[in-house]
Amino acid sequence: MKSLLTGLFLAFLATACSPSDPDAALHERISSTIKASAGDPESYQPARWSKATPWRQQDENGLRAKVLRDSIAKLKPHAELKYRQVQEATRLGMKEQPQWKAEWLQEEEAMIALGKQALALEQQKDTTRLGQQLVHAYREKNAAGALVLDSALFIVLKDNSVRWRPF
Repeated sequence: MKSLLTGLFLAFLATACSPSDPDAALHERISSTIKASAGDPESYQPARWSKATPWRQQDENGLRAKVLRDSIAKLKPHAELKYRQVQEATRLGMKEQPQWKAEWLQEEEAMIALGKQALALEQQKDTTRLGQQLVHAYREKNAAGALVLDSALFIVLKDNSVRWRPF
């Protein structure tokens, strides 16, 4: 009986001494990264943490595909303007029309290439685990000195580097 009580006591002691939050190391790593990049590190106040989930290669590919699609969206208005310029030059018989048309076609081909790259990234189903991701809401002082609430998706890679993307 005495050995049973001793065993239970040791088991209780072992579990009581273990950290209660399995994500505590991630929280500390993210907090130190935010403080290092903040204008006023002392103003940082953690508000909420989501549960950490795996960050996989397909998540990384999806993020890269989104960046490529955003690039296409930024290029599109200029390409549309160039197209209208080519149409007007054709209508007026301007000598610059072939040059402008070549520039427009080059921009269109660049957007198509970006779209193909984004599609290829999205179609890859690689589930290799690269790290962990979580959402964190926090308060810090902005440049004007006001305490503001901000949140972002934080990615902690296997090498302990931290990246984040604001919402």
